[in-house]
Parts: sequence; structure tokens; C-alpha cells
Amino acid sequence: MEVTIWDILSPIVPLIVLTIVLPFVKRLIISKVKDKENALKKICLIASLFFIASLTLILLPNGVFWKLLCLKKAITLHIIEVPGAISGFYIDAISMIFILITLFIAILSLIFSHDIVTSEDLPDLYCSLIGLLVLGLYFIFIAGDLVSLFVAWELMSVATYALIFIRRSNVLAMEAGTKYLIMSAVASTLMLYAISLIYGYTGSFDFITIHEKVLKLTLEESRGLLIALTLLTLSFGFKAVIVPFHTWAPDVYQETLDPITVILSGAASKVGIYCLIRVYYLLLPYPHTRILLAILAIVTMTVGNITALLQNDLKRLFAYSSIAHMGYIVASLSTGTVMGIAGTLMHSINHAIMKSLAFFCISLLSYQINSREVAKMKGFGRLDKYFSITFTICLLALAGMPGLNGFISKFIIVASLIDAGLIWLVVGIIINFGIAVAYYIRLIQIMYSQVKSEKLTQSKSKKVSIYMKAPIAILTILCFIIGLYPSPILKIVLEASKVVFSA
Repeated sequence: MEVTIWDILSPIVPLIVLTIVLPFVKRLIISKVKDKENALKKICLIASLFFIASLTLILLPNGVFWKLLCLKKAITLHIIEVPGAISGFYIDAISMIFILITLFIAILSLIFSHDIVTSEDLPDLYCSLIGLLVLGLYFIFIAGDLVSLFVAWELMSVATYALIFIRRSNVLAMEAGTKYLIMSAVASTLMLYAISLIYGYTGSFDFITIHEKVLKLTLEESRGLLIALTLLTLSFGFKAVIVPFHTWAPDVYQETLDPITVILSGAASKVGIYCLIRVYYLLLPYPHTRILLAILAIVTMTVGNITALLQNDLKRLFAYSSIAHMGYIVASLSTGTVMGIAGTLMHSINHAIMKSLAFFCISLLSYQINSREVAKMKGFGRLDKYFSITFTICLLALAGMPGLNGFISKFIIVASLIDAGLIWLVVGIIINFGIAVAYYIRLIQIMYSQVKSEKLTQSKSKKVSIYMKAPIAILTILCFIIGLYPSPILKIVLEASKVVFSA
């Protein structure tokens, strides 16, 4: 079963069309529709269709996802050969898993945006910028050399800057965006310097060539590459919101438009995890350096969970919770085993589902009561049954309750750590699971607290459309499906994980 360049590039076509053509289509629709708000809503739905087209092309019976899964190996396709580098693609089942996560979350975010865009002063390029962001992520996941990876990284970063700054009338959003811009520039500089070091030692930018040459170097000869490894960890740790490179995330998640927060937390943060997999298992596969990931993991989950306990803003609370979950993912990545990589992939999938559901539910609450404060949520669960049921399921899934998806991936992570002999990390992660349960249960208790009925009636002021409810329903159902019947996804992530060690 052969994978062609067309198989890889065909899903990009709808994204390119979306990014380039949609602004002109929007002007045409607005010119024909008198109500500008309805025109904006139609644009979001049209944009979601482009992403559905990309997702369909990947998941067709003869699509690239199933081909790569059957091949059980990574595919390298060369386009242009230049001196010192080979420009092409390096793609395997892991690449496709992260691409599917990105497209799925983008679709739900655009559908959810149907009712959100009308309450914000957004520019015409809103949907096109989301398309550009996803396009950048797609190219990162299929990049076969460091130059292509860096260019795709900057493409993603430019789109991210624009989407964070998109709330032009929000001063706090501008401040958060500025912080992200500065830190992102530093991360990109470190990445560029690391790339130059790798090229200096190996004479190539190509992933496979670098891998082969690094394996031939002795530890004494590769000291400079250890510096490059550290710099790349810093760069990719920034995007994966790993402590101490996490400080931008709470501000950005809190002040960014809700659907964009979902994309950043559910999808864009995974690009850092993907790149760390490539660095530690393909480019610079030094087993003894993975202890760095283990240390970063325990610090990240601890800082994230303890700080989440102190938050009063729900979006900020779940930003720190998201940081803690990235710590769990990195902990599994540090094991150096097939089960560890499977835990990383499984929790990346579940984190995308659970955190997207959490931020959607918070947006639903804010849409109705115009507040995200934990105290203002008191008793609201008794009034809005849809919100209370879905948010409770989300919190229990995040806490790792058996029968829900969070339990499955957490169990695999702990099992992989035990198998790798990292008992100290097992103790640390279990303690952090307990800390996280404390604030999840606290939120459930506040949500169902008794308050005066008149106060509750006054709280709920807006009706919620199907476009806001549908993404929440889909994610809630997925929490149950994966929790009760995880076998199909487990089989996929295990097969994908084996590819990492076949390079």
C-alpha cells in the first residue's frame, strides 16, 4: 500500500482555499445579506465545512491515515534536494493522530463560534486565520527537515499572534498577546540556534540523515548536540506550556476569544508534544537525556495543580489545570517505552476532548450570566441542567473517574511509569491526581449549592442555540465512548507508538 505525495497534500487543499478565498466570499455574502450578524454566522458554518472536507480526505477508506496505520512505519517523501538538506516530508501514524486532533477541534470551535462572533468586534479574517493556524500545524506534523519545520512553526505563530490580538477592544487581551509575542520570539530564536548547532555537527537538516549521523557519534563528540537538545526542549516546551515556559498561557487562555482558547489548549499545545517526540526519539535519541523530561513533568504538574487551587476565574483555573495535564503527558513521554508513547498519545487525545469540553462549558456559562467567576457559578447547576450535566461529566473525566476517558489514559501513564522503573515519578503523579480531584470536586459542590430561587432565575438571561450545545454534546459523548470502549483507539495508539522505535 503506497503513500503518495497527493495523499499527504490533498487534505491541505480545502485549508488553502479557506485561507485565501473565504475573505472574498464573506464580502459577497455580506453584500447580499442585510443582517451582518447572520452573514458572520454563515461564514463560520461554511468554514467548518472546509475542515470537514480535510478530515474526510484523511479518513476515507483509502485515505492516508489508514495507509500509514497498515504500513506500520514512517514514510519519507523527497520533493527537492538541495546541498546539505533534503526538502520533503516525514510522516507516520503519530503525525496523522495529531493532525486529526487539530482538525476535529477546529471544526467544533468554528461551529461554536456561530453565536460568539456576533458579540465581538472581529475582523473579516477570523475564519481565515484559523485556517492559517491549522495549515501551519499541518505542515509541522508532516515536516521532514528542520528548515521546513521552522518555517511551518513561524506560519503557525503568525496566525496565533493574530488570533490572540483579534479582540482589539480588550486591553487585557492586548497585554496577554504582547507577552505571548515576546516569549514566542525568544523560543523561535532558541530553536534557530539549536538548528544551526545540529547542522554544524551533522551537515544536514533532514530528519533521517541527522538520526543516522547522530547514532555514529560518541558521547564525547556530541556534547554540542546536548546543548541543541536543551534549546529545543526550551522552544517546544514553550508551546507545550511546560513549566517554567508556561507563564503566557494563563493570561492568553483567560483573555482570548473562547473558541480560540479551545484551539490553543486542545490542539495547538499538542504541537510542542509532537516536536518533543521527534527530538527525543528521532533526531537526538539519547536515552539518558529523558530524565530532563521527567523532571520538567513533575514540576509542571505540581505547579499547575497547586496554582489552579488558588484561582477564582474559571478560564484561568482550567489554564493551570491544562498545564498540569501537559505535565502528565510529558511524564509518559520520558519513559522511553512503547507503552509510554501510547500514554502520551492517548492522553493527548483525551486532553483535547476534556479541555475543549471544559472551555466550551465555561463559555456557555459566561454567555448566560456574563461572568466566569467561580463564586458566580454557585447554584447555577440547579437551573441549567444541560450545563450542569455536561460540566459535571467533564470534571469527573478530568479527575480520572473510571468509566470516563480520563481514567483510561491516566491508567496507561501510571502503568508505563511503573514499567520504566520511575517509581518516584509515579508517587509524584498520584499525589498530583489527588490535588486535582480537590478542585474538580470543589467546582461540582459550588455548582450544585443551594441559593435563593429568585437569584437563580435572574442569572439565566440568554437562550443557548444548538450551535453552542452540539459541540458540547459531541465531546461529552466521546468522554463516555472512550471511557467505556477504549479498545479501537488503544489499538491505534499502540500501533502508532511502535513506529517511533523502528526509525
